[in-house]
Amino acid sequence: MAIEDKDIDALVIATPDHWHAPMTLEALKAGKNVYVEKPCSHNPAEGEMLVAAQKKYGKLVQMGNQRRSTVVANKMMEEIKEGIIGDVYFARTWYANTRGPIGFGKKAAVPDYLDWELWQGPSPRVDYRDNIHPYNWHWFWHWGTGEALNNGTHEIDVARWALGVDFPKKVVSLGGRYCFTGKDDWNVPIPRP
Repeated sequence: MAIEDKDIDALVIATPDHWHAPMTLEALKAGKNVYVEKPCSHNPAEGEMLVAAQKKYGKLVQMGNQRRSTVVANKMMEEIKEGIIGDVYFARTWYANTRGPIGFGKKAAVPDYLDWELWQGPSPRVDYRDNIHPYNWHWFWHWGTGEALNNGTHEIDVARWALGVDFPKKVVSLGGRYCFTGKDDWNVPIPRP
């Protein structure tokens, strides 16, 4: 197993969101550096555990945000820093997508390629339904984090990068599901009346 191999210095974690923090914690305990895809945790408490574990074990942890690797984004940041749009002191981000409904899942046989027990990992156990895998798990609280951390993570990161700031002093968030509300099993975010 890679986590036990003393010749391996770092692990890459590219799994559904609910596995990111548990796998990162185990890798740190095993003395590995970690590159974990976004989001690094399923909830803020897990994020705090990751920070504490990184300090305790002294290993490197990087959360992947691929926009930082694109030529276009790097050129944009270079031009912003050079003042192409003046002094930047405020940023607002948003992400909009017209994802259609995912339907109401029906209990189904687990596909041969999927170890459903392993896939569920630390999340509560539920029967497999035909509208969860391979992608719609993002829209269920057990496994995903909705668009806020599926795509919103990128938008917020770009704004912080452009502003050259660390952690925000204040955060305001609003959103909802304004199309197809109530016509499927999707529960992230929970539509509000």
